[in-house]
Amino acid sequence: MRTKLSVFCDRVLETGWLLAAILAPLYFNVLSSRVFEPDKLALVRSIALVMVAAWLIKVIDSSTWGNPSGQASRPRPSGVETARPGFWKRLTSVPLVVPTLFLVASYLLSTILSIAPEISLWGSYMRLQGTYTTYSYIVIFFLMLATLREREQVDRLCSTIILTSLPISLYGILQHYGLDSLPWSGSVTERVASNMGNSIFVAAYLIMAVPLTLARLIDSFSTLLKEQESNIGHSLLAGCYAFVLSVQLICIFFTQSRGPWLGLMAGLYVFMLVGLISLRRSLSDQSPLNRRDIGRALLFVVGSIPLGVVPAYIVLVALRRGWRWLWLGWVIHTVVIASFLVAFNLPALRCRRCAASPTWAAWDGSLRPKPAQARSACSSGKAYSSSLALIRCVRSLAMGPRQCTWPTIRITRRSWPTMKHATRRRTGHTTRRSTLWSSAE
Repeated sequence: MRTKLSVFCDRVLETGWLLAAILAPLYFNVLSSRVFEPDKLALVRSIALVMVAAWLIKVIDSSTWGNPSGQASRPRPSGVETARPGFWKRLTSVPLVVPTLFLVASYLLSTILSIAPEISLWGSYMRLQGTYTTYSYIVIFFLMLATLREREQVDRLCSTIILTSLPISLYGILQHYGLDSLPWSGSVTERVASNMGNSIFVAAYLIMAVPLTLARLIDSFSTLLKEQESNIGHSLLAGCYAFVLSVQLICIFFTQSRGPWLGLMAGLYVFMLVGLISLRRSLSDQSPLNRRDIGRALLFVVGSIPLGVVPAYIVLVALRRGWRWLWLGWVIHTVVIASFLVAFNLPALRCRRCAASPTWAAWDGSLRPKPAQARSACSSGKAYSSSLALIRCVRSLAMGPRQCTWPTIRITRRSWPTMKHATRRRTGHTTRRSTLWSSAE
């Protein structure tokens, strides 16, 4: 039977991971010399230490070492033997445990063999991202894994993440419109930094909160569709989740971070696939797909492209049609779109006239076309694509000294004069040939 001390330790553990989910993304201190990461990590480290102390007290209080529920062993009936799995078997049966243990070993080995072991262990002065901080993350992960057992705990964790993302998103929107009263050293209007001091960090955090908010929104709307269960409270809740999701997406857009955008698209794709598979499993008929189902999926893929892929899925899900094969249509859509993108970017598909143009020479990684080739004009569709790629690269160069790789173009500061004069040449501006190709030669 669980004691009051064990119950108290469980509450301390749950409070610890909820505080970590709130304070790590939300807290920053403008009165500190390092404002963001070190102050956040100091809180996370302290929370991890308190959680470890609570777990040790719980283990000592329980009668059996490693009993996750904290219950004492009950007497077994005579003649009944229950084989309890070993510690390693119970440990490896949980996903992500073995990869996490390998990560722990790799960090330990890297710290021992480091040329600066103290910095590797504690982290640098400005960031504190060392082995100790990583182990704090892992400790919180393992303690959540050991004590998170009920559905209500999962719901509380998801609600905490969603509510924490709301002020972060609103603060980012305020920064974009110049309503932030704090005097930051850099510009936060073009690329918002919100509570984390880095646009990529903000977007990376929000793309993890978007699927949770979207799941709550879908659950609220599905409850509203059931007339016998819906009420005014469900309507207000659905409106609140819709507002939070909109604010999250707007803030992600204002970060202007392409990596998190790609991560958001990948996450939404997986979210859609898992949702369609769950609809398939909710049906009473669990028989394998037949030829008729496969044919319907193929027809749906062809017919939904001109009408809109995502709206077509939403309509069929709302009408409760095709739940058996919608997941297959989603997979086929992915294969078709991926094949198109790969085929569009194959070098063998370029026309010969486009290959002679100076902009298409950049597709091969070479920025040294001959002057005679610069006079050749191309009127095919590939020329429009190359012009669009050139415009995007020029825009990225204006944002900073970086490389633009869309789709396979490599343009740096050294090649900027060549591309700039080539653009003038194509738009009708007269330029001396020696000036046009001097940087390329």
